[in-house]
Amino acid sequence: MTLIGRSFGGMVVKLILDAGGDHIAKIWRAITVATPFYGYGGQLHRFFKGEPYLNWYYGTSRMAQIISSMLGVYTLQFLDYDTYRRDKGLLEKEPDYPLRDYPSRDAQSRAPADPCNPTQQANSFRYPTADWFKWAELEHARASIAK
Repeated sequence: MTLIGRSFGGMVVKLILDAGGDHIAKIWRAITVATPFYGYGGQLHRFFKGEPYLNWYYGTSRMAQIISSMLGVYTLQFLDYDTYRRDKGLLEKEPDYPLRDYPSRDAQSRAPADPCNPTQQANSFRYPTADWFKWAELEHARASIAK
């Protein structure tokens, strides 16, 4: 058996392989194409502002609530800061798209802003405080990323 996954489908392939078990022995190879293993920069804002292509219909707040109910999207955050620090040397040497700096930074202080480990500064919080945001899913995503 060969598993092939493109984009988020590649993340599903990774989750299958990470799960282990007898079924893994039947897989001869796994191919992923354009898979956001280190996260996707366009995801975080959707928890706050919804999806511009659909907000006109559902409204910004309702669209953000719908997106927050989709459990898999929590794994699409940028990589956590610890993983970046661990793999920084390799990421900087990437020939086509070198990652020379942590991609998520505070707009004012320019300090790393880890989307997997949100912090509070003064009265601002890096994630929605609305009831629909699923903190347990963020925890699950962190565990998945760490593998």
